[in-house]
Amino acid sequence: MVGLQWKRRARVMLTLLSASVCLVMLIFCIWWPSVTDLIEVEKCPACYGVSLCPAITRGLLTVDTFGSVAGFVNILGSKNVLFGMLGNQKVVLKKLGHAKELVNLDSIICEEANLGSSCHVNEAIWQQGDLIHSIRQHVANQGGGLLLCPTVVLPEQDGWPVAKYLGACGRVVVEEYAGEMLTSYHNAPWLQRANFAYQLLIAAHNFTDSHPLFGFYLTDISADNIALDSHGRLRFVDLENVIIVDRNAPVEDRPLSWNVPHVSETYDCDGCFAFSAQAICSHSRSDHNFYAVCQHLLGPLAAPDMIPGGLLHDTPPAHAHIVELVRECSEPRDPSGRFRAAHKLTILLAEVLQKHSYSV
Repeated sequence: MVGLQWKRRARVMLTLLSASVCLVMLIFCIWWPSVTDLIEVEKCPACYGVSLCPAITRGLLTVDTFGSVAGFVNILGSKNVLFGMLGNQKVVLKKLGHAKELVNLDSIICEEANLGSSCHVNEAIWQQGDLIHSIRQHVANQGGGLLLCPTVVLPEQDGWPVAKYLGACGRVVVEEYAGEMLTSYHNAPWLQRANFAYQLLIAAHNFTDSHPLFGFYLTDISADNIALDSHGRLRFVDLENVIIVDRNAPVEDRPLSWNVPHVSETYDCDGCFAFSAQAICSHSRSDHNFYAVCQHLLGPLAAPDMIPGGLLHDTPPAHAHIVELVRECSEPRDPSGRFRAAHKLTILLAEVLQKHSYSV
């Protein structure tokens, strides 16, 4: 008798669970935004571009409804990052801002046009003739395009370790899906992680020194903003928070500290990523990217909830010098020590990887 009652209760619980799952899926489908809802193309020219609009009109871009729990969480948290398909290619859709930030942007545009805090944004833009004229004049004076998006300024096809930019339509930009997050490789074989560390250091150098006009300093360099493709190539997938320094600023605009390399301060706490944008922008060159990589990705002070112990945790005793260089790069003993330690660490990792037949 007791067994029969238990079976009945189990069937009732399973029925309720099934009904709950169906209800959640129904709500999910109702709440999930369509591509048309996302792009807000009616707000152009206050948008990111229209190059992908023809593909959307043909129905080639779709949002992945059930393929990503992260996507659902992002919508609920207003991060506005979703996964989808562009034809047969897996892609990431971004609105480049939280929902509240975009609402505030629209309010500012409307208020600047003296149309109140709520108006048709596209009409407000075109009514601001002086603004449009100023932008056009600035672009003409620069002799090129207006540079707004790091994934456009740093194209993947030129070798930059970023997700490939595919285009935009309205308030959405579309990038290739770059692969699994670095956090997924926390327990990968040490040599594989050493290869990732080498790529991170090369990227830090390139973002700092390789662009002919600008230095790019990453301010959101957590392990879940870095992906690895099927070939093990590293990609930075979130460049929405980047400090861009014009290394060729007019002489009259340069502060007295301009030609002295900026040294990032270190903080002895797990996951503390503090920096001064004003200080970085007051120098033509900063060690910020090396500080970010060494202290917040490679070493033991990396965020414990993301990559406990750092990417190079459990380094074999035979490579103890690597641990010493990571420590010196993270917390240098003299002002110029971080640049030197990062350079030595890059060379040493390359030697170790080549010895074990890794291509660097």
